Amino acid sequence: MDKTKLSLGIVFLLLVSTTFFAWKYSTSQKELEANKAEIRTQSKNEPVLDFAKIFVSNVLGSKQDVDFETRLKIENMVRDTKDQEILDQWNIFLKSSSEQEAQTETKKLLEMLINKV
Repeated sequence: MDKTKLSLGIVFLLLVSTTFFAWKYSTSQKELEANKAEIRTQSKNEPVLDFAKIFVSNVLGSKQDVDFETRLKIENMVRDTKDQEILDQWNIFLKSSSEQEAQTETKKLLEMLINKV
């Protein structure tokens, strides 16, 4: 009789511990997936933010024409975003034929960048 109670007690403890560890594992998996999603979002946003910073400081903040090296750097940063919509808007901005059109396209580009982040 004592062996039976002891065996039942051990089985019960094993069942409880197995249930606890299964719940803990499930919770950890969900947390891991949420963290992975956050990392994916951050890694996607980082190039967009980098481009936005450089664009604002080197293009909008410039008091003179943008030199070739800066244009090349910005062009590469646009491509690094790997976002076709941003690249398309950038090309529209570059093809602006007047100052008014450039301002309008700049505004669209900045709004797009803000919405992407």
